[in-house]
Amino acid sequence: DVYKRQAFDREGTGFFYTTDVNGDFMQLAWQPVEPGSKPEFVTADIPWNVEGGALSDDRTRGAFTVNEGGLSKLYLMDMETRKYGPVEVIPTGLAGGMEFSPDGSKLAITLNTPKTPSDSFVLELGKNALEYGELERWTYSEVGGLDTSNFATPELVHFPTFDSGDGGPESIPAWVYKPAGEGPFPVIIQIHGGPESQARPSFSSSTQLAIAKLGAAVVVPNVRGSSGYGKHFMSLDNGFKREDSVKDIGALLDWIETQADLDQYRVAVLGGSYGGDMVRASAVHYSDRQKAAVDIEGISNFVTFLHNPQS
Repeated sequence: DVYKRQAFDREGTGFFYTTDVNGDFMQLAWQPVEPGSKPEFVTADIPWNVEGGALSDDRTRGAFTVNEGGLSKLYLMDMETRKYGPVEVIPTGLAGGMEFSPDGSKLAITLNTPKTPSDSFVLELGKNALEYGELERWTYSEVGGLDTSNFATPELVHFPTFDSGDGGPESIPAWVYKPAGEGPFPVIIQIHGGPESQARPSFSSSTQLAIAKLGAAVVVPNVRGSSGYGKHFMSLDNGFKREDSVKDIGALLDWIETQADLDQYRVAVLGGSYGGDMVRASAVHYSDRQKAAVDIEGISNFVTFLHNPQS
């Protein structure tokens, strides 16, 4: 079980923290300081990991982010009633580094999206703790003169895998970036490292380069064993189940065959570290369905890997 501290409430009668002790995901909890008291799991109805948060100076307002299928979902919270509501103006991407203005009328956020590197945005807040107005971008990071407005924003898709409905995950999530036009586009399957990591919709020059210069669609799956989808999902490739994550790539190839705008005959698989190991395994099992396999520092021999401690 994991516990992460946050902050005391306004009256000092309890404190907020995040923990996964109550279920599959990290939840925001409030613990009274009274000896023998039990915690209240504030976000028990949100089936995703609560990641970070911030409090206003007077501790009447709060904000926290949730990793909802890979993207960041922002919530505002009334710290006295502990009621909360989503903010719907946050673009697809990652949010963090939150801080309230001294008077609590604004919330500063660092956003990293497929179209913007990490930049500062400010959300106008209403009189009510759950009310908000417009989101304004305050900084524009250096991008070497690129017109990032043309960068592709991915779509989150889910595809069934070999054991869906038979004890396995209901589906496997993937982020799909596509060029403009009708296709069918060649496909680059990009597998993240880890294995306990997660592909998320952030700023990536290499992904956008493949789309713009190669005219390729980039599909970034989160196979079983990825983080962000709960403790159970992350455990599904443990031990002798490790090859099941490779079978998820086979299921992705099956899904690509059903997509009219994706070319099943022009598929490359790419990955680094654990992703590179997955590339090697995919090349062994599905070489007849791939045009290329690019392994970046993948493990080629587990015996030498285990005998040589990694820094």
